[in-house]
Amino acid sequence: MADFIFDNFGLRPFNQDDPGFNFPEFGGEDEPVAFSDQLGTPIMSNLIFEAGSYSDRGQIVNFEGLRMDMVLMTVNQQKNIIKTQVQGRRGSVKEYISDGDFIINVKAAIVNPNSEKYPADDVRKLRDILRAPVALRFTSEYIDRFGSFDLVVDSYDFPQSQGFRNVQAVNINLISDNTIEIKLNEEQKITRLSSESESTVVETIIV
Repeated sequence: MADFIFDNFGLRPFNQDDPGFNFPEFGGEDEPVAFSDQLGTPIMSNLIFEAGSYSDRGQIVNFEGLRMDMVLMTVNQQKNIIKTQVQGRRGSVKEYISDGDFIINVKAAIVNPNSEKYPADDVRKLRDILRAPVALRFTSEYIDRFGSFDLVVDSYDFPQSQGFRNVQAVNINLISDNTIEIKLNEEQKITRLSSESESTVVETIIV
């Protein structure tokens, strides 16, 4: 068996300004989306839930928005495919139906700058957002890469963090939701108005 000695790898120090290293991916750095209020460090990806409202038993309930800077997100999508088993054929016949919903997992931490104080106010805001029975509007440069949609909360949990009084961890499972607009023609509008008028008359008589 022969032995080999590497005499020269042909390597030299990297210099971004060297014409020999003209790679587009090294053309600059991404701009941060925000800066941390606690540390002042740049944030490359965050999640902002917008404020909103919903109706609960005739009462309008408002909830505040919240920006979460310490987040890690995972986006998953499964296609809707019908698989049919055919006798004598290896494997199944696949029929593509549509793309499934995006399933988004968010692992985040809410931090109070005061190491001895629990972030009660921001936890309350997030709790109110997650409890809202409506699709949530949000801002996230990372999630926007996968399309334009709202988010519906599937589940969430708030585990305690051992040894950290000022930190509240949160794990959120979200599902994408696309708004469907229904357009009625003039005849349908007239029929709908007539039905609403009749129901109003009935309600008036009953009262």
